[in-house]
Amino acid sequence: MKTIKVIAAVILAGLGVILLAFVAHVSWLLYDGLTDEPFTAHVAVVMGNAVDAPGKPSPRLKSRLDKAYQLYLDRRVQRILVSGGVDDKSLQEGLEMGRYLVRRGIPKEMIWVDDLGDNTYRTASNAQMIMSPYRQFRSVVVVSNYYHILRSKLAFTNCGTLAVYGAHANHFEWRDVWWSIPREVLGFYAYMFKDCPAPERY
Repeated sequence: MKTIKVIAAVILAGLGVILLAFVAHVSWLLYDGLTDEPFTAHVAVVMGNAVDAPGKPSPRLKSRLDKAYQLYLDRRVQRILVSGGVDDKSLQEGLEMGRYLVRRGIPKEMIWVDDLGDNTYRTASNAQMIMSPYRQFRSVVVVSNYYHILRSKLAFTNCGTLAVYGAHANHFEWRDVWWSIPREVLGFYAYMFKDCPAPERY
């Protein structure tokens, strides 16, 4: 009986430590994601998300694009790189993101499109390759939802970007609480132990 109590106490203590660590990381994630740093960056990298239909980004993606649009208007970035994958309906997220910004008035030549950024690490690697011929472009601001900023910055840092900032989109959902935030906590530590992947070649 005493052995069972000791084991139970150890298990409870372990769960308590895990819970405290989780709460600490969520606090860090929220602070970093919701605090837009004062910055002027060379390139805004918009992280991809779902496209509802051709020419119609999902509300989550639209909020990211609108944030990048405002950064460009405020002259806080010189270029915008939109990055996404190809969804199960064969819609190219990056292409649709670029078209949305052009419709809003961003000059086409100021937008780089990456349709091979099907995850955060791939976007970071591809962005580094796309910017490499331009020696004057060495800093980026990742534009995404608040919960995704911390992991995105880690990916860009690991892929060699010299200066990385974050700017969060003004979009919140209830699913952030029970899905997006816990997923990002696990994803952050997974990225800590993964090397930057080789960029996709166009």
